[in-house]
Amino acid sequence: MTHQNPTNPSHTHHPVEALSTTNHTEKSRIIDLINLTQALSDIFAQENKLLSTRRAGEIASLQAEKAKLATAYASTIKEIATNRPEVENVGEVLLTKLREITTSFNDLASEQKILLTAAHNASADIVQAISEEASGGGQQTKTTSSNYTYQGTKYKHNGPVVVSINQRA
Repeated sequence: MTHQNPTNPSHTHHPVEALSTTNHTEKSRIIDLINLTQALSDIFAQENKLLSTRRAGEIASLQAEKAKLATAYASTIKEIATNRPEVENVGEVLLTKLREITTSFNDLASEQKILLTAAHNASADIVQAISEEASGGGQQTKTTSSNYTYQGTKYKHNGPVVVSINQRA
C-alpha cells in the first residue's frame, strides 16, 4: 500500500517494511501504526489545503476514509498499549520513525484546528453581520468589522465592511 503526498502528487510515501523477524508481532503493530499515521496525515494535509483555499465543502468526500483510518489507528494504539514493554524492543529505527511521523501528524492537526477555528469564526461573523443588518431595517450605522489572521485570531478595524459569500464553501 502506498499513499500519495497531497502537496506533491509525484512524491509517494511507501509503507515502512519490517527490518527483521525478531519481535515480529510488535514490529508489525508499530509498522501498522506508522502507516496509519501517515495515511491520516495525508488526509489532514488534503483537508488543510482545502480549508486554506476556502473549499471546505470538498472535505466531506474524505470523511469516510478518515473515519476508517481513525478506527484502525485507535485499535492499533490499544494493542500497542497492552504490550508496552515489548514495544520498547522493536528497535530504535522504527521508534524514531514513529516519533517523527507522530510529530508531523500533530503539526497537521494543530494547523487544522487553527483553520477550522478561523472558518467557524468568519462564518459566525457573517451570520451576525447579516442578522444585524436585517434587524436594523437597512439603516446605515457605523460598525466595527473583524478580520482574521492566518492563526485564526481576530484583529479589528473601523469602517465599512464588504461581505461576499462563496457558495462553494
